Amino acid sequence: MVAITDAGPVGVDVEADGAADFAGFEDVAAHPGERATPLADRTRVWVRKEALLKAYGLGLAVDPSEVWLDNDGLVTWDSRRRPPGPLWLRDLDMPGQVAAVAVLPLADGDVVGLSATVRPVST
Repeated sequence: MVAITDAGPVGVDVEADGAADFAGFEDVAAHPGERATPLADRTRVWVRKEALLKAYGLGLAVDPSEVWLDNDGLVTWDSRRRPPGPLWLRDLDMPGQVAAVAVLPLADGDVVGLSATVRPVST
């Protein structure tokens, strides 16, 4: 998957549907706030975190269990590292896959006019 934008740093992640449905996922990747209720879609939780951490440029140097992205795109950041700032997050519709793209906008305010298009790559 490739993402290109001039709005700010961008990160993407894609996993097979159900890739995070394994015992112990919550212990490794879930923020304490996420552990309070059963996670409806563990793979969606994972790809959102990965997209954000890639956009931030740190990847898994930040423990994913220190980050909570709620369904409204609000971030709870418990890492000792400086928080990334405003976030634009979009889930991508891909058959059999779970994907997300995150942008950390350079300009203040809301990011408008951004869209995500998923196209198959011919081989």
